[in-house]
Amino acid sequence: MRGLLMWLAILVSAGALAHGQMIASFEREEDLQLFTASGVSIARVAEHPSEGQYSLRLQLRGSDTDTWPGLNLKLPTMDLSGYAVLAWDVYNSEEYPVPMGLLLVD
Repeated sequence: MRGLLMWLAILVSAGALAHGQMIASFEREEDLQLFTASGVSIARVAEHPSEGQYSLRLQLRGSDTDTWPGLNLKLPTMDLSGYAVLAWDVYNSEEYPVPMGLLLVD
């Protein structure tokens, strides 16, 4: 399997977007501190933003065996009761689809 390069353009709470609340837009370098990467390289880059000038680039190494690369979000408070929707945009630079999953733990 080849490595994969994709951009997580924005991670927002669309339900709170009307009030201007975002979890991370990657416009600020500090947004990277909210994430812990495992088996994936991340970088804030000026490529493929959904809005603003920056996005988060994820680069997966690729492997011949199953791996579980991940990106963990660490919020100062895990109370998300004020949010109605969790949404993100993904740009896949590869010619093949890439399965993704989301695990929410309460």
